[in-house]
Amino acid sequence: SLWNGDYPYHQCTAVDGALSAGGGMEYPNVTVIGPVSDDLDLEDVIVHEVGHNWFYGILGSNERKHAWMDEGINSFYEFRYLDTIHPLKTKDEIEKASTWISNSIGLPSFDSRSLAYISYLINARRNLSQPIDLPADEYTPYNYDAIIYMKTAMVFKYLKAYLGDETFDRCMKTYYETWKFKHPMPDDIKEVFDRTSGKNLDWFFNDLLKTDKKIGYKICKEKKNNIGFLITVKNNGEITCPFSIAGIKKDSIIRTQWYEGFAGSQTVKLPYGDYDKIKIDAEEVIPEINRRNNTIRTHGIFKKIEPIQLKFLAGVENPDRTQLYWTPVLGFNAYNGFMPGLALYNTFIPEKNFDFTLVPMYSIAMKSLTGTGNINYTWHPDKGIFQDINLGIAAKSYAYMKDVENDEATNDINYKKIQPELSFLFKKGNARSPMDRMITLRNINIEKDIPNYDTSASAKKEIFTYNIFQLSYSMNNHQTFDPYSYKINMEGGSGFSKVSGEFNYSISYNKKGTSADIRFFAGKFIHYNPSNNLDPRFSLSGITGSKDYLFDNTYLGRSESSGILSDQIYMRDGDFKVVSFAGQSDNWLATINTDIPLFGAISFIHLFFDIGTYHYSNPQFNPTNLSYDGGFSVNIMKKVFVIYFPLFYSNDIKTTLAANAKDNIKDNIRFVLNIDLMNPLNLIKDISY
Repeated sequence: SLWNGDYPYHQCTAVDGALSAGGGMEYPNVTVIGPVSDDLDLEDVIVHEVGHNWFYGILGSNERKHAWMDEGINSFYEFRYLDTIHPLKTKDEIEKASTWISNSIGLPSFDSRSLAYISYLINARRNLSQPIDLPADEYTPYNYDAIIYMKTAMVFKYLKAYLGDETFDRCMKTYYETWKFKHPMPDDIKEVFDRTSGKNLDWFFNDLLKTDKKIGYKICKEKKNNIGFLITVKNNGEITCPFSIAGIKKDSIIRTQWYEGFAGSQTVKLPYGDYDKIKIDAEEVIPEINRRNNTIRTHGIFKKIEPIQLKFLAGVENPDRTQLYWTPVLGFNAYNGFMPGLALYNTFIPEKNFDFTLVPMYSIAMKSLTGTGNINYTWHPDKGIFQDINLGIAAKSYAYMKDVENDEATNDINYKKIQPELSFLFKKGNARSPMDRMITLRNINIEKDIPNYDTSASAKKEIFTYNIFQLSYSMNNHQTFDPYSYKINMEGGSGFSKVSGEFNYSISYNKKGTSADIRFFAGKFIHYNPSNNLDPRFSLSGITGSKDYLFDNTYLGRSESSGILSDQIYMRDGDFKVVSFAGQSDNWLATINTDIPLFGAISFIHLFFDIGTYHYSNPQFNPTNLSYDGGFSVNIMKKVFVIYFPLFYSNDIKTTLAANAKDNIKDNIRFVLNIDLMNPLNLIKDISY
């Protein structure tokens, strides 16, 4: 009532009930409250839900067509209430300052204002955000919260800071008195604000609300004279909106001055003061796409370079620091042994265009350095058919086998991989589309040691190198029910070329996330004359470490031929679960794979059946065969850790297994341990917002 107008009814009731969405659900004069975590959470929910009596109850806006006029403005007043009543103890500060890990990663200052900004920035940096003024059914699930609730609250705080509290409150009260018990539209609230404030607010109502244009001002330089500071500012954004500049001394704001927006560059004046630094939007109320170029120091040589901040594990972006994250890591394989190391990376949340991850490690067994790393730059074009263009390079080096002559890893039998990569993610025709389409070009460069067992040779190992180009097109439809995907892959280099295709289809059960999966794979060599020590043949079975000639996957025992570490496979090519020499094709191969989970409490147990055929180019070998295998699997973590128990298989597989004395169930148990899927940095990048 203080900020908008009097509540016209005699009561408003909060009811503890089961029917709530999130923390609560609003109705005229009544709000239903669901489970809450503490007293402040309860207060926050009541404030938000009761606020709906003004927006949409008394001001009858259309939430389906213009959700920001209800949920957005109401969220602005919810945050304003928290900042007023609990200025030092906002809801998010209390919740996040309670744990040691939150303190470590910098979340105690992550208040409601920061939450709104980061929520918006996550998709805005990737050109995936949407305008504030859209019909509710056009938003992606993430954007509905991030834009309607968070960004709207943020931009109205921005408008209040620009107009001043008194003028802003007068505008809102006039809007309330003019349109209460009516049905206002966006043009109606704009008319009230323009008339009451006496300002042209097209930049706000037309650009900031109705488009997804970005705001981005940058301080270029400053010069001090006898009347103050001359500050050159450049507008890198798409909106000519007002902005503020503050003079700061020892992290305290001494003076703030507002300026009208402009395009291009201009030099503005800031009155004289004893300032350590000068900053655009020091109170952080403007939803800029990049705040890292807002500050310049008044003294020193490198006036715009922020000090480096080392942070453990994770954190949100701090525009006043050049952040570098670190975390200890521990790796292992059968040849390097345990490998303690340190992961260094520059991006967590939100995404940066330029990001890198470096993971140097020390092999205890080899007494040598090893590790991995990657550097990437991503463009998000405003125009054209591509959503993302990513250029990167990745490298890694590990031991991949033992010196079998001594049965010791006394010699470093290593591989080195350097992989430049260029990928193009296509834009979606509809923001809510679950379909992703991508083109990827890779150049895989491998250098690996080959043991030399010639006793007369001076060198104990030789170096073998090869280079392979790979071009792929993939489509993934993430629809909730019956999702499907396909991928077409062309590969060549070092004496061979081949093409393959894969199609995956999931038949969803009633329970979300449970599905019967079917996969089709087919591949054909165009020509086959590979270099020595290179085996790119299609494999009927899943890929063991010795068959991973691209060194794409992580194996605990890449070259092992016996023992539990030799049982690790990755699901590629023919995807049979029984590993044998059958089906190592240098011509063509085609398979169908099925995976069916059981119901109820044992749904982690799946039944599998694979059937396929293959052919050799040399007729003296086995002619075309029809092969199959089947059994059950235990899915400890789907696609990450799965154990396969084959129970039956075709005669060609049986023959090759018997020749190696492995024609029994125990020797053919295999497991998938996809360590790469557990990389938390990759998980964050792959999240669909």
